[in-house]
Amino acid sequence: MAVEVVPLDFGRLTGYWLEKSGRLDWSGPFVLPPWLQSWWQIFGRPETCRILAGFSGKSFCGMAPFQQIGGTATFLGDTDTCDYQDLVSGQEYQQEFTSAILQHLVGQGAGLLKLRHIRPGSPTWQALSTTADQYGYSFTCRQEAVSLEMDLPGTWLEYLALLEKKERHEIRRKLRRLEKAGRINYYFTRGPAENGRHLELFLEMFALNRPAKAAFMNECMRSFFRAITDNMGQYDLVRFGCLEMDGRKVAIIMVFDYNNTIYLYNSTFDPAYGRLGVGLMSKVLAIRQAILMGRSKWDFLKGDEPYKQQLGGRKIALYGLELQIV
Repeated sequence: MAVEVVPLDFGRLTGYWLEKSGRLDWSGPFVLPPWLQSWWQIFGRPETCRILAGFSGKSFCGMAPFQQIGGTATFLGDTDTCDYQDLVSGQEYQQEFTSAILQHLVGQGAGLLKLRHIRPGSPTWQALSTTADQYGYSFTCRQEAVSLEMDLPGTWLEYLALLEKKERHEIRRKLRRLEKAGRINYYFTRGPAENGRHLELFLEMFALNRPAKAAFMNECMRSFFRAITDNMGQYDLVRFGCLEMDGRKVAIIMVFDYNNTIYLYNSTFDPAYGRLGVGLMSKVLAIRQAILMGRSKWDFLKGDEPYKQQLGGRKIALYGLELQIV
């Protein structure tokens, strides 16, 4: 059956997501309606941004978040704030939905589709390749970045056993040093009120970091982080992991908690405690907490910082796809 493509507002999109309409694969946090709405609120321009939905008859069968500038269409988002993205569709309509989206974009004057970044194994990749072959479009892909992730075992001791001997020894040594320096407590926030308080502490602590990192958190980005916390927090999708030392908050991370996975989005720490490695240890203790919570995967997200491999992450290539559609 043919797929019809129409613009959709966030109210209806959120309703379809919550109702699990069409058994779609909402593959990660950066395609969820509350995330997309947060980005739109701060960075989106109504004349260039749109949410496209696919319907087969009355059945909701896909969602494509796009922005179009001139003749180029890209994902709704940017590579500074969105680690990887995708189209969202059900397996039954994957090919038809993708083809319909491309034809719609052509009708809107788009001649080039640039998608960054897409994970290997994405159904969209295969559907775009098939459509390119069908219509004679030029299709290219190249690796542009990496993400790191790992499966979480059932216990903390099992996790440590997965690490290299040197890294396992270092984690234990740094934990002992931290515990000797003061009374340690680690927790994840629960609920909007706790999230709101910890976000403000997170932003204050961010300003204490090295100039390049502190400069990232300008007023526009602060507004974005507040929007994420509010919108994602409505659905219990965002948490702050906090390391306390003698009752003082010394490091905070921001994570997404979705689909039994913890996604490490950003982090900061008090430089006055930097000699104790509180930045790294806040992530180590968060992994331990995620295991206690029964989560099955930890995603470090984009970037190949050495600590991610040291803590057990394995590299996943992220690709840029380009399709010349006219």
